[in-house]
Amino acid sequence: EHVLDMYYETAVSAVAELHASRCDAALTAASAPAFAEQSGAWRNTIELLFDIKQLARVEEMQRMCHASPIWLTVREQHDRLRRIVSISLLSHCETAISRLNDDERRVSYAQHAADLQTLERNLWWDALCGETAIAQAIEKLWGKFAERAETLLRGDDGATALFKRGEHARACSKLAALFEMQPLWHLA
Repeated sequence: EHVLDMYYETAVSAVAELHASRCDAALTAASAPAFAEQSGAWRNTIELLFDIKQLARVEEMQRMCHASPIWLTVREQHDRLRRIVSISLLSHCETAISRLNDDERRVSYAQHAADLQTLERNLWWDALCGETAIAQAIEKLWGKFAERAETLLRGDDGATALFKRGEHARACSKLAALFEMQPLWHLA
């Protein structure tokens, strides 16, 4: 074995140890139920881990020269981290959407606004992974809110039609329901 190989393995081992320690901590955090709300605290660490994974990818291309088996461990840890973080964040997306699909009176618009803010704070994950899952969830939520506002205002049973027919009490209740959406307005 060449003496430079030993130096290479030592450097790779040090990088792999750093990756393992940070990855274990990030995996533990990502497995927590409130990870989506706290992911910003882990963003720099996760981005560093993605950068280290890039080193492993470069090494894959150089495999013919000298392949270190240590990089395989880094790649496996990275794949697990990506899977767990994705599951956690997508779970939050699904929860936000399911809350919206629930009976509209049971979930406050303040909760919907908090869900949207959490999703928007996690758009960095879409960018890092080259995906659009979180952006699509945000779009879906805003689409549902727009539909709800449109239903309250327009159509045969909307506030506008009710006012025209002289059904002022029902029209006012539609406008009151629209006003309940106010926590969302400052997000738009």
